Amino acid sequence: MLKQIFKLNRAYREAKEQAVHETVNVLETKTNPLLFIFFLALTIFEWLGVSLTPIGPMEIYEAYGFSPIVVVFVISYFSFFLGSKVIFRPTAEELADDTSSFALFSACRRRELRSLISIGLSFLHTLIFFLYLISKDPKLLDLL
Repeated sequence: MLKQIFKLNRAYREAKEQAVHETVNVLETKTNPLLFIFFLALTIFEWLGVSLTPIGPMEIYEAYGFSPIVVVFVISYFSFFLGSKVIFRPTAEELADDTSSFALFSACRRRELRSLISIGLSFLHTLIFFLYLISKDPKLLDLL
């Protein structure tokens, strides 16, 4: 019985990972400008939310843990990745490549470079986002 529970748990985790992988592949292979506009709007709403609310990073961390950092990173990643696909059209080789960019290394060199640049810009954006959030929290600045 215990062995079956572990098998079910493993099957559930594998199915969840596969669903995330397929979702990322669908989002990355699309060149729809509406997806870019959607993620750009989410990025703008993040900045509006952080600039208009008095909630500091300590309250966010106590309430949600590190989840907001991951959410900000993922939203900015798709903003940069899809924005680069709107500005610099993908080649036929890049469109035919079905490797997820989260694998970082792809059969298509251009897609790999696009992914690595998007990840770097997303890290930078996330860092700036949370540094701004920290800078507007007077309680946290007093500790420093």
